Amino acid sequence: MKKLKIDMSTLSDSNMSVVIDLFMDVFKDEFDQMTHESHSFELSVQTLTPDKGDKISEIKRILQKCCDDSINTCELEADASPCISSTGSNKNNVSVLVERFSTTGVGVFTYLNETELSEDDMEYEELSEDVIDNILELLEQREVEDDKTMERCQD
Repeated sequence: MKKLKIDMSTLSDSNMSVVIDLFMDVFKDEFDQMTHESHSFELSVQTLTPDKGDKISEIKRILQKCCDDSINTCELEADASPCISSTGSNKNNVSVLVERFSTTGVGVFTYLNETELSEDDMEYEELSEDVIDNILELLEQREVEDDKTMERCQD
């Protein structure tokens, strides 16, 4: 008896179809029996939650693709800037917001009510995961808009 080994992972879709058709021709009776009998299968799905580093990489990818490496919340037409912290009451509120994004880091602005007090730069790694998620969401929205615009231009 001769054996034929086929590495299924290297086959193209059309070649895979040929192999399946061949299998069905050779093992027609067995295949018919298999399909008429009740079988149960267990499917295990593992979802991978991206870590902070993966999210930062995605932010940088979108910035390179859609924003010439940098953009700010005004250009994104964001409803709000990602907030690092906000303390105080209505009359004496101090807010620290991320308002500029680039492939090298973020621009962080501190406000007393609506008056800008200072501007600093930070690395993405210094930000909390919630702030990273907010930035990623803003940039993903931009990427979707850019992709839709490109599709309309091609049509």
